[in-house]
Amino acid sequence: MAQVAAVHWLGESIVQLLRTRRDLGAAAGTLGPVPSNLDITQHTIAKLSTAAIPTTGLGLVCYNMTFSDHRAGASRTPAAPPRAEIALELMYMLVSWSAKSEEEQANLVWAMLELSSLSVLDASTLKGGTVWENGEKVQIAPEPQPPEEQFKLWDALGQKYRMSTAFRARVLRIRGPREPDHPSVVASRFNLADEAAVLAGEPV
Repeated sequence: MAQVAAVHWLGESIVQLLRTRRDLGAAAGTLGPVPSNLDITQHTIAKLSTAAIPTTGLGLVCYNMTFSDHRAGASRTPAAPPRAEIALELMYMLVSWSAKSEEEQANLVWAMLELSSLSVLDASTLKGGTVWENGEKVQIAPEPQPPEEQFKLWDALGQKYRMSTAFRARVLRIRGPREPDHPSVVASRFNLADEAAVLAGEPV
């Protein structure tokens, strides 16, 4: 189980994974046409729809999240307070920005290759520290997306189509904060008194 902030840190973990692989490839001289200083950044939907899009690098965008068919399924001791739990699947778009055709295509293929070689994120790759519980794992897998769906997505963003691919992260199990065993008790004291006595100033 993870905290709410894990949704953001999952994206940052994917970005960091690609940055690490980029640096290793640059050191070994195996990147080919992929720039050794390739910028890899997580973007928001809002940024892509309202600001100027980048001209170089790779962009990671979480464009949708849904409830997973897999239940959260966390164990809880009978004495522990109840906590809300959900299981999510996140849809990401990986975008290549470049004015050079060779670089545009190579950047995206390289990222797809790297992500396919490590399909599970665990404690060794998940960033965010304490937002994750011990043993947490998230699977990432390609998300087949017809060209029409990609065109619709870019159109909804108000941007021209860019070279991109989609993949899914599953299953991200989120647990809410601890809640008390019972609602707080608010005590109120009510007195019943004869109206005439109250008006006459008599004690009640």
